[in-house]
Amino acid sequence: MSTGECYWYIGESLRPWESAVTGALARALLKEGLPLRCFSGGGGENLGIPDLLSWNSLTFLERTGL
Repeated sequence: MSTGECYWYIGESLRPWESAVTGALARALLKEGLPLRCFSGGGGENLGIPDLLSWNSLTFLERTGL
């Protein structure tokens, strides 16, 4: 089955249980080989997602190049 790249934006304010579920789901999808690109509107260090990008830290040109 052919799959495309998946872009996932994670909002700014997550409850602790939402962070745990979101991080676990993203790590499982990445482990299965899904081409998942994750962006966070707020801090993402508690999510534990590899290569998580902060949307707010990207410039306009960086955002359009994704």
